[in-house]
Amino acid sequence: MSLSLDKKTIEEFDKKLISDLRKSLDAAGTTASGKTKESLNSVISLGSYKLWGRPCIFGLEYGRKPTSGGGNGSLKGIILKWINDKGIIPKDKISKETLAFLIARKIHREGDLLHSSKQNFRKMKAPTGIINSVINDGRINELSKRLILDFVKSAKTEIYGNGNN
Repeated sequence: MSLSLDKKTIEEFDKKLISDLRKSLDAAGTTASGKTKESLNSVISLGSYKLWGRPCIFGLEYGRKPTSGGGNGSLKGIILKWINDKGIIPKDKISKETLAFLIARKIHREGDLLHSSKQNFRKMKAPTGIINSVINDGRINELSKRLILDFVKSAKTEIYGNGNN
């Protein structure tokens, strides 16, 4: 007996989930370069579904904790890129590099605004719901129901030959 799930059901779920997560990131005003939302990707294989994005993506949901054990310098570069992507012009005659250093140092010491104050610059409280509200909106339960129905239909077809019985 060879029973299988309808891969199309999972592919439709995946396409809609990634699209909705990207829309949520845009709606929250968290998009600078677009790299985070474009990093959302998935792998559908037999018996598993994996969704991932850039390592920093859950910082948008919960905030970034202070660095423990010292940083490796990458945060400053990421912040400098963000400053350039956002078109931020530093005040008080400091360079963009200096601004990036100061922001990185503060985050390393205290965590980001969402972590330290429990709300982000748009006054969204942690968790913000940017990710969780999309994932936990009932779509997983709906997918489970659809997969069970697909499986039952496949089993009937295998047993009875036409699935109409």
